Amino acid sequence: MIREFLKSGALYSLSGILSKLISVLLIPIYTKKLSPADYGVIDLYIVIGSFMAIIIGVEITQANARFFSSSENLKEKIQIASTSLWFTVSTFGIFVIVALLFNQELNIIITGDEQLNLTYRVAAISIFTQGIFYFFITQLKWMMLPRLYAIVNIIYVLISISVAASLIISNLYTAEGYFIGNISGSLVGGTLAYYFGRNIYSFKFNLSIARKLLNYSFPIIFSSVALILAGFIDRLVIKQLLGLGALGLYGVAFRFGSVIKLGLVGFQSGLAPLIYKNYKLKETPYKIEAIFRVFCFVSLNIIAFLTLFSDNLVELLTSPEYYSSSSMVPVIAFSAFFVSTHIFTPGMEIRKKTKLVAYINIGFALLNYVLNLILIHLIGLLGAAIATLVTTIVVFVIRMKLSQKYYYIPYIQNKLIIGTLLIIGLFSFLNYGIFDLYEIHYIITVKVLMFAVTVTAFYFLFTDKMDRRKINTKIINRTKILKFRA
Repeated sequence: MIREFLKSGALYSLSGILSKLISVLLIPIYTKKLSPADYGVIDLYIVIGSFMAIIIGVEITQANARFFSSSENLKEKIQIASTSLWFTVSTFGIFVIVALLFNQELNIIITGDEQLNLTYRVAAISIFTQGIFYFFITQLKWMMLPRLYAIVNIIYVLISISVAASLIISNLYTAEGYFIGNISGSLVGGTLAYYFGRNIYSFKFNLSIARKLLNYSFPIIFSSVALILAGFIDRLVIKQLLGLGALGLYGVAFRFGSVIKLGLVGFQSGLAPLIYKNYKLKETPYKIEAIFRVFCFVSLNIIAFLTLFSDNLVELLTSPEYYSSSSMVPVIAFSAFFVSTHIFTPGMEIRKKTKLVAYINIGFALLNYVLNLILIHLIGLLGAAIATLVTTIVVFVIRMKLSQKYYYIPYIQNKLIIGTLLIIGLFSFLNYGIFDLYEIHYIITVKVLMFAVTVTAFYFLFTDKMDRRKINTKIINRTKILKFRA
């Protein structure tokens, strides 16, 4: 299972890492060309697009994944994929027609600014093209074609980002350029994904299969909407209480915080299918626990790095109007870590306790909303990040306890608690202002040393004697091979 996870996870990681890396590297360009308000508009439509993808598509891709993967009949597979495709094209087509017909009215409702009408129209078309692209590329995943999935996603990322950056740098567009880039990438990537999976599609729509798919997918909508709402509620409350400029600052911090996903993409994409495939095997829980320790080691080291160096990174890569966002970066990264742990609490999904999952997600959204309202009023933008972190920790604890009830995995939870406290202590120490009186070169040196100590501490925390013995043996063997070749 671990070898299979490493193989598929590496392929899924490749495109995800490239996307996140380029996104971070483009921050200096975007922050010099876009105002915080422009960034806020982009973030607002990203939130809206995430909601629309679920509501418009009625989570048909989830039903497609469930029945396509389990079917062993090629004819039935073609019927399932084709019916799902034409349903998706129809619903997203209706959406974009309605969105463009009523563009002036809907733009005022969403942004309250007539001058942002062009941005609204381009964003609506982007939601449509990305919806179709997402269907085609996820179909490659259900067809177990991770290499083609990675190729298509890389091409999509490169085209989207290069077109967007060109339009924004040349001052032809501001926020609109970002969505035009997404449209370009979606059209090319979607065409390629369709070509690679073309043998599984036909021009037939099967009504009985459509009913079967919708009966499965419709109940999932409420859980998915709640989960998306919980993840984006901070930005919705910020927009409502503090405006688009503040949302833009939060968006920049979010992009820096998303650096943590560089280390998590492979876990998220590659692990879940293997868990559901192998969960009945006796050794699976122990292998999941071993992967979880690696997950924690990688994640917490990235968070420690962002905690120590986020202010330096933000000052290096952005303009002065964005500097205040640096304090939110490690908090947002920590939230992303706890959200990602859901793949290690599969008990409810394995036992098909979907209603229970829905209740948790709805509670997640409500708690995050209440905490954001309270903490934003008390401490401003940082309050949004802290509210989301507290909520994700609460949900993690609930999911872990319930998951263990239905599918026990021998986690040593004290290790994660110690790691979490270490990060919180590091964050508190740095925000105490102890470095304010020292020269920058001295500060950087001390931070590097602190990071080295933290990495060492996490190494001993998340490995046991047997793990360390294996690692040392591999290093020694690798050294001998290199010396022999030399």
